[in-house]
Amino acid sequence: MLNHELMAGALAAQAPWWVPGTRHGYHANTFGFLVGELVRRLRGRTLGRFLAEEVTIPLGADVHIGLAPEHHGRVAEFAFPAVPPPEVEPDLAAADLMEFNAYWNPSGPVSYTHLDVYKRQMLKCPTGVAAKVPPS
Repeated sequence: MLNHELMAGALAAQAPWWVPGTRHGYHANTFGFLVGELVRRLRGRTLGRFLAEEVTIPLGADVHIGLAPEHHGRVAEFAFPAVPPPEVEPDLAAADLMEFNAYWNPSGPVSYTHLDVYKRQMLKCPTGVAAKVPPS
C-alpha cells in the first residue's frame, strides 16, 4: 500500500472479477491508485500535487493528499471500529468479500496508519487529509 508504482502495476495486471459493465465494486483502498495513475499519465503530476496546484492552493483550502511532516501533529488518529481479522487470504466466494477488502485490506495490525511514512504517502483514498472548517 505504500508503493504507488507497485500498486498501480498490480492493478493494471489484475483481471476483472466479473464481466465489465455487469456489476459495480467500489475499491476503498485502490480507487485512488487508479485515479492517481490516470492523473500522472495525463498531467505528469501526482494526484496530491495536482490537487494542491489546481484546487486547494487557489481556493485556500486546507486539504492534502500526502501530508507534509510539519502538519502531522494536526492529524487525529483513526480509531478502527473493531479488531482487524488475522492476515489470511479471504474466501473469494464469500458474499462479504467487497466489505472485507474495503475495510481490512490489508488485514492484520492496523498500527501503520499512525506512522509518519503513512501520512506522507499520496494514497489518495485512505490518506486524504482535510481540516475541519470552523462554523461561520
